[in-house]
Amino acid sequence: MKRFLPILESRRIYCTCLRRSRPDDTMSIGIHRGRSYSYFASQHILIYTARGKTNSGSWNPHHERSSGFTPHFYAKSVITRHFVSIDRPDPFARRPTSKCDPYGQDGKPLTLGKARTLLRTVEPEWEIILREGANNEVEEERAGDNSATKNDDAFVPFAIARNFWHDDYMVGTQFLNHVAAVAQINAQHFPHQVIFDRKLQSRTKTWKICTRVVCRTHVLQGLSHHDFYLATLIDIEMQRPEMRKLVVQ
Repeated sequence: MKRFLPILESRRIYCTCLRRSRPDDTMSIGIHRGRSYSYFASQHILIYTARGKTNSGSWNPHHERSSGFTPHFYAKSVITRHFVSIDRPDPFARRPTSKCDPYGQDGKPLTLGKARTLLRTVEPEWEIILREGANNEVEEERAGDNSATKNDDAFVPFAIARNFWHDDYMVGTQFLNHVAAVAQINAQHFPHQVIFDRKLQSRTKTWKICTRVVCRTHVLQGLSHHDFYLATLIDIEMQRPEMRKLVVQ
């Protein structure tokens, strides 16, 4: 009859003790997690059945041979010992890396040159913001301005942004709900800032409600491919007729 050992080294791992096969201090245990281990035990942590124990309480191998049976046992009080895994290593397993790189960019933001290349994949209304201004306000500086003084391979831009114009605040809030749904459901990557403000539109010279969507990866302190992917999803959403009604063309 098999017996169960509920606790090993203060870990709640349930085991099954097998029959004892020879009079040494090695006991095989089957772990209920799909692995096999060999446990090196000592004689004072084992108790046996009535036929397998002597008057002193210790195990007698001669008594086992004379009685012609192998005693069942279970652990009474486990003293700290070590386990030796006999699992074979997986030849296809990858070695763990010491660096967490969820964005696939070696933990580095995109340079200005790569950002300009990816900017061609989104709508022309998107612009590259070179740096953040004072008081955490984004400067109105586009990537095309003064580009001759910028080293595309060394300079790290701040973000990408696009302005959406609305007739009133109620329409603007509906637009915000759509942008939030796109980021939540499809991308799981959220804008760095969504600025909802009343501004003077330069094209019409009238006061309009402006929603400015700023995409930036805070962990990288710059841009990632996820930012351009989110911008693409917003552009696709803007092609729907119900979304076109929410913005001023």
